[in-house]
Amino acid sequence: MDDRYPIPHMHDLNSKLKGCKKFSVLDLQKGYYQIPMAKGDIPKTAVITPFGCFEFLRMPFGLKNAAQAFQRLMDSIFSGLPFTFIYLDDILIASPDSSTHYEHLRQVFKLLSDHGLILNRNKCAIHQDELTFIGHQVSLSGIAPLRERVAQIESMVVPTNKAEVQRFLGMINFYRRFVPNMAQVVLPLTELTKGKAKSVTWNQEAQAAFDTVKAALANATMLVHPSSSSQTTLTTDASDTAIGAELAQRQDDSTWKPLAFFSRKLTVAEKNYSTLDRELLAIYAAIHHFRYFVEGRPFTVLSH
Repeated sequence: MDDRYPIPHMHDLNSKLKGCKKFSVLDLQKGYYQIPMAKGDIPKTAVITPFGCFEFLRMPFGLKNAAQAFQRLMDSIFSGLPFTFIYLDDILIASPDSSTHYEHLRQVFKLLSDHGLILNRNKCAIHQDELTFIGHQVSLSGIAPLRERVAQIESMVVPTNKAEVQRFLGMINFYRRFVPNMAQVVLPLTELTKGKAKSVTWNQEAQAAFDTVKAALANATMLVHPSSSSQTTLTTDASDTAIGAELAQRQDDSTWKPLAFFSRKLTVAEKNYSTLDRELLAIYAAIHHFRYFVEGRPFTVLSH
C-alpha cells in the first residue's frame, strides 16, 4: 500500500527563515539504517545470494515507503521545534541570533540523544551565516541555487540524443523557481523530447535555448524569505506558447523582491484560447501554483 505522507518542499522552508541570521545543518549517519524493521516485515526484505539468504534488520534504501516512513518519524520527533526544518535525514536549524541559536541546538541535540539518533559529524555545519541545504545556498538574504550545481550545469556539453536532453532538462528543472519564464525559454528543448526516436536534430533554436537557460541560472535572482505581513503581488503573463508568473513582496526599503517564479507551456487546446482567456488562465494557474502562500492572505494580481 502506498504511503502518501508528504515529503516537504523548499518553499515550506522559506516560510520559516524570515529574520534568521544563524544557521546549522545536521546530517544523520546512515539515517535509514538507524530505523529498525518491524519484525513481521523483516522476511519481506530477504535476498538470496550464493552465500545464503540475508534479511535486513534495519530499514534499507529502496523500499517503496521508506522515505515517507522516515520523514514521518523525524517530523514526530521535532514537531515541537518550529525553528527546525526536516528533510529526511537532514536537519536545518535557523535562529535570529547566536544566543538563541545555541539554545535551539541544545534542544535539538537532546531530542537526538533521547531517540538514539547518531549524527555524521563530517557533514554537519554549526553556527553559520550561510550554508548549503538540499541543493540551495541559505542565508539571511534569501535562498539561491547551489553554485557548484550551477557550475556543473554550465559545463554540460550539447546533448547528442534524447536521453541527454531529458537529463539536462531534469537538472535545470530543480531550479526552475529561480528563472522567469523557464517554460518559454526551454520550449525548443522540450520539443526535442517528443516522439519515439532516440536521436535528436539539434538546431539553432535548441542551441539558443541551451545557452539562454545556462546564462539564466548563472545569473539567477536570489529569492527572499517571505513575510506574513508584507505587501504581496502576483504578476502574470501569457504568450502564444506558455504562461508564467512572479510572486513578489515589498521589502523594508520599499523595493520589490521575488519570492519565486512559475511557468509552464500551454497544451494544444490552450493554445487556441483567445488572448484574454490565456491571460485569465495564467492568473488561475499562478494562484493554484502559489496557493500554499497566497491562500488566506491579501495579494494583488498584475496581468501583463
